[in-house]
Amino acid sequence: MKLKNTLVILGLLFLGMVNPSLAQTTKASAVIEVLSENKETYALGDQMELRVSITVTPEICTDGMERTKIYLSGLELAKESDWQQVSSGRWTKILSLKVVGNKKNEGKITVLRKADKGDFFIQKKIRIYE
Repeated sequence: MKLKNTLVILGLLFLGMVNPSLAQTTKASAVIEVLSENKETYALGDQMELRVSITVTPEICTDGMERTKIYLSGLELAKESDWQQVSSGRWTKILSLKVVGNKKNEGKITVLRKADKGDFFIQKKIRIYE
C-alpha cells in the first residue's frame, strides 16, 4: 500500500513537471464584512448590512457570479444588490439583513461557489439573544 501511494505521488509530481498547469491549484477567496455597527451579540429584530467580496482567478470566473449562492440561517434578507465586478476577478455584493433568530440562537451567512475548476465557501456566524 505504501509503495502504491508513493508511486501515485511521484506520478503527480512528474505530471506537474511535464505540464505545470496540471499542478496548479485554484486560488479563490471571500470576505464577509459588517458595514453597520459590528456587535458581539445581536437581538431579534436588529438590522445589519454586510459586504460580501469574492476574488477568483479569471479562468474560473467565466460565468460571472451565477454559480455563487448565499444561504441564511437565523437571518432574513431585507435587501440585496446585484453582484458588481470591481476589477478582474473581484466581485462584491451588499446585503441588508434582519435578525429573526432560530433554535440555536446563532445566525449564519454562508457563501458557496461551485465552479468546474474550483469550489469554496465562507461562513460568518453571529450570536443572537432573545
